[in-house]
Amino acid sequence: MKQRLHVILIFVLFAFCASLFSQQKADRFPLKFEEDLIIKSSDPNNIYSFFASGLEVDSKGNIYVLDSYDKKILKFNKSGKYLKAFGGEGQGPGEFESVTNIEIDKQDNIYVQDIVRMALVVFDSNGVFRKNIRGTGIFYFSSDFMVGPSGHIYCGYQPLQSIGTKNIYYISMFDQDMNYLLNIYKKEGVILQYSVKTSSGSYSFLSPRYTPNVVWTMNPEGRIFISYNDSYKISIFSREGDFIKTISRDISPEKVTVEEKSQIRQEFEKRHPGLSKYVKFYNTKPHILRLTIVDNYLFALKKREDYDYYCDVFDVEGNFIDEVVLKFYPMISKKGYVYTIRFEYDGPRDAGNIIDSYIVRYKIIGLKK
Repeated sequence: MKQRLHVILIFVLFAFCASLFSQQKADRFPLKFEEDLIIKSSDPNNIYSFFASGLEVDSKGNIYVLDSYDKKILKFNKSGKYLKAFGGEGQGPGEFESVTNIEIDKQDNIYVQDIVRMALVVFDSNGVFRKNIRGTGIFYFSSDFMVGPSGHIYCGYQPLQSIGTKNIYYISMFDQDMNYLLNIYKKEGVILQYSVKTSSGSYSFLSPRYTPNVVWTMNPEGRIFISYNDSYKISIFSREGDFIKTISRDISPEKVTVEEKSQIRQEFEKRHPGLSKYVKFYNTKPHILRLTIVDNYLFALKKREDYDYYCDVFDVEGNFIDEVVLKFYPMISKKGYVYTIRFEYDGPRDAGNIIDSYIVRYKIIGLKK
C-alpha cells in the first residue's frame, strides 16, 4: 500500500512539474499582436494608389509608404487617413531615379535611398526637401542603411571593385555628410551580385535564391545585431562598434529540395540564358532570413511557409526567449504597435505575381506599463 501511494505521489508530482514547465514555456514570450489598421493600396475614390516596397513611422504615428513604382512617398496619419504624397521620378531636388529604402530619425527627418544616384534624399516630416547626402564609393552596391540615435548613418554595402574578387561586405558608420567614421563589421565572400566575363561579354546579376547574405538591424539605443546567415550566429555590437557577444544555436539548416533547386535554376535561366554555369546554387537554406526589433525583443526569422513566419525571439542582451509562429512578419515597431506590408498574389506566392499591397498595423498586447 505504501509502495503504491509512493508511486501515485511521484506521478502527481511529475504531472504538476510538467504542467508548470508547459505553462512557463507558453508564457516565456508575453506579447500578442492584435490587428488594428489596414491601409489598402487602391483607394475606391482613386485618391491614391501605391506599390509598397518600404515602410516607416514617425514619432506621432504618421505612416510613410515608399512606392517603388511611382518613386514617391505617401503619408498617412495614425488613423490611416491619406495626407499627401511627395517625391517623384526625376533628377531634381527631392526626386528619385530608383528608391530602395526609407528611414526616419529621432527628429522625424525622412531619408530615402536612391541607389542609382548614389545618394540619400532627405525630407522633413512634411515632405519638404532638405538635402541630398552623397558618399564616395559607399553606395556602389548597398543593401541597407539605418540612422542611429545620435544621427549617425550606418550603412551595409559592398564596394563595386570587390565584386567578383573578394566580395567584401561592410557595415560602417558615417556622419551626416557621409564622411567615414568607423567600421563595425567586415565579411569576405558575401555574394550579393555576380560579375562574370564570357566570350560574348560581361554580365552582372543578383545572386539566386538561398545564397547566404548579411542580415542586420539596430535597436533604438543603437545596439547592432548582425548575422551572416550561412550559420546560426548573431553578433552583437555597440553603436560605437565594440563587440559585445555572439548568439548561436545548434540548428541544422533546412535542405533545398530537388524540386526547389530545379525551379530556382529554371527561373535563373529564364532571366539570364546560358549563365547558370557561372553561378553556385546552394543545397541548404539560410538559417536566418531577417532580423527585426520589436519592443525590447529581437526577432530572428528562420523560415516562411505560406503565411506562417517561424521566428526565434531573444532579449536585447541575446538571451533566448522562445520560438513563435506569426501570421505576419513585423517590419517596424513604434510605441506599442508593429507594422508590416502584406501582399496579395495572383496564383502561388512563390511565383511572385503580386497584384496588390497593404499596410497593416498590429497593437502589441501584454506590454509592461
